[in-house]
Amino acid sequence: MGNVYANIKPTGLTKKDLVDALYMIVKAIYTLCAKLDADATAATTTHLALCYTAIFNVLITDSKGNRIGQGIAETSTIEPTYIISPGNITDAALNAVMYQINLSLETLAEQLDTDALTLNTYESAAYTAVMLQRIENAKGNLIGVGTAFTFKPGGMFNQKQLVEFLYNCFYSIYLLTADNTTTGCDADGTLTDTDYEALCYTAICILMIENGAGSQIGVSR
Repeated sequence: MGNVYANIKPTGLTKKDLVDALYMIVKAIYTLCAKLDADATAATTTHLALCYTAIFNVLITDSKGNRIGQGIAETSTIEPTYIISPGNITDAALNAVMYQINLSLETLAEQLDTDALTLNTYESAAYTAVMLQRIENAKGNLIGVGTAFTFKPGGMFNQKQLVEFLYNCFYSIYLLTADNTTTGCDADGTLTDTDYEALCYTAICILMIENGAGSQIGVSR
């Protein structure tokens, strides 16, 4: 999980790397949900519908021109569609996509726990223990289990806390996919595929992020 050079750290975060990391997180979630739906040994085929399609209302274009996301109808919890790129990321857009990422990771972890898989520690290990910040969106909805910091509309660009959020998201995706013995799709005896980490984390999360404690995750470019 570690390397020598961190692209993102508490003392260094560019908008380009921020947008690229957000793109990677949403891309990884999409890829994981689609792979679970296609896996014949998974109990349900609604991961993409419930954990991605019903939640994300944002379009992200990364620094290489790759695009991920969708536009859906605004709801009482989901804000209007935002378009994000390295040259265009507002407080409102950042708040919306971070809320949606958090909601997606929680929903996915909960679904995996109820999917009749061998393991049922996905939410506790990959969400509750990891996503330690809360996010309040413009609709007044609050998500998150931690008390360390709360992101609120109109004040999103706290560099130290943004780096922690990005690190935690990468770590959550790693824990959802890797063979961690007691958690992770590659470790789950019900799921016969063992390339979840390779396809949904390693191939996608290709920035190295260092958090405030000095821990690193991802792959340095």
